[in-house]
Formats: sequence, C-alpha cells, structure tokens
Amino acid sequence: MVAATFLEASPEDAPARIQALAGEMVESQDKEASEIALEAIGRESLPRLRSLLKAPDEEVRLRAARCALGLRDDMAIETLRTIAQDEASAYRLEALHAVLVSARRNDAISLARRMLRDKDARMVLAAYEALRRMEDVAVRRELVGRSFHLEQIAQTDRKAIYVSRSGLPRVVVFGAPLDCHDNIFVEAANETVVVNSRAGQDHVSLTRKDPARPGVIGPIRSGFSIGEIVRVLGSERQRADAERLSGLGIPYADVTAVLEQLCAKDAVTAEFWAGPLPKIGGIVK
Repeated sequence: MVAATFLEASPEDAPARIQALAGEMVESQDKEASEIALEAIGRESLPRLRSLLKAPDEEVRLRAARCALGLRDDMAIETLRTIAQDEASAYRLEALHAVLVSARRNDAISLARRMLRDKDARMVLAAYEALRRMEDVAVRRELVGRSFHLEQIAQTDRKAIYVSRSGLPRVVVFGAPLDCHDNIFVEAANETVVVNSRAGQDHVSLTRKDPARPGVIGPIRSGFSIGEIVRVLGSERQRADAERLSGLGIPYADVTAVLEQLCAKDAVTAEFWAGPLPKIGGIVK
C-alpha cells in the first residue's frame, strides 16, 4: 500500500485515479495492483468499490469487497459471506480469510462458526484456526500432561481428529463427543502402546511398554470417548508408589500414532487429518 500511494496529488486527481483503477480491476489480468492502490487511496474509493460488488466477474466482486472491508465498510461482508459459502466458488477460502482478518470480531466469529459445518475440510480447518486464535468458546481447550493441548469442537457435522505437526502440539476432536467402538485392538507403530477392548466390554484398556524398565505399565481403564483416551495416553504418569494409575505419560508423537491407527482400523468413525509439516527450507538454505 505504501508503494501504491501517490505522495504528490491534488484533491481533483483522486476521482479520475479511482475510476481508472476500478477499470483496471475489471479489465486487467493482474487485478492485485489495482486492489492495493484503491485501498491505499482510502475511503474515497468506497462509492466505486460498492458499485463493483454486483460485477458479473466473481474475482472482481471478491477483490472489491475485500478492499472495501479493509476500509471499514461493513456493507462488503455480505458479498464475502456469499462467496465463502458457495461450494462451487474458486474464491471461497480467500473470501473467508478476508472476513476473518478484517471484519469485526462478532461478524468473523459468526461466519467461522457457520463454516465449521462445511463439507470442505480446508474451510473447516480455516474456521477452526480463526476461532482458536480468537479464543472463542466453540473451541474447548485443556492441557494434557505438560506436552500438548486437547481441543474439542462440538459445533460441526464433521467427524475428524486433527493433529498438529508444527507449532503448538495439539489434538483436535471435531464432532465431539467422539467415541470409538468396542472389539478393537490397536497398537502404536513402535508397539509400545496398546488400546484394547473386547466385544461387549464396557471400557477400553490402555497399556504401555516402557523401554527404560521391564514389564508393562497399566492396564488403565478408560471410557470410549476419544477425549478421555487422549487424556489417559498423555497425562503424566504417577510415581511408582501411587495407589492408582490414571495416565501413561506417553510422548505426543506416540499419542498421534495411536489416534492415526484408531482411524485407519475403523475403531472410530472419523477422518484423520495431519497438519502441515514445519517450513524449514529457509533454515536448511
């Protein structure tokens, strides 16, 4: 925006410049520069931007609405909301981000909660990340042990377990409460953790083999809720002289491995979503 700002300009120049930039937004193949320049001009651009909210080209509508919302014009929210909820639109994620970044808090939360029920996993995750940043009550968060967070979201039709692979370690349960079935036998890839429940059994048994000591830790009984199983897996292990064990204290990586196996073996009716890996290209270079 700084680069697009004219430092020497008279008030008479602005209308002509706005008209020219709006024309470029409609006709040019590269619409980014005109959108930035119109926002750099400021609220004087709003009347022309509002006229573009009805343009036949969806990209023009998106850019005009995003620019107008950046200039604090709440009239643009409805255009962005419509694009974000249109399953056939190629710009829905951009429209959602525009609202989440620039709209008032209540408007952003309202749309994000609605998008939690979307069929597109990208939209669901974008809505979740925004609600999480805004610390909205739709995302229930708790610390498990000392290593990661468990977050549960009830206001969604998706049944999924998301695990982060960069940033803050966290397990996210979409469609909570989410339960696994009985008659299951699942173990982590390194065979140190076993989740087991016989047919008709009213609980799940969890055990851990600790490479540093002989024997097996557990079993610990858990309900069928994924949230409860995660707590047992990740909660800190008590001292050896504790009367009753309530946590296995396994590392976050092993917790995610168990959850992946639960989904892969249909022990729980849910998708497994792994977050993006850390971006380390710059460090390597």
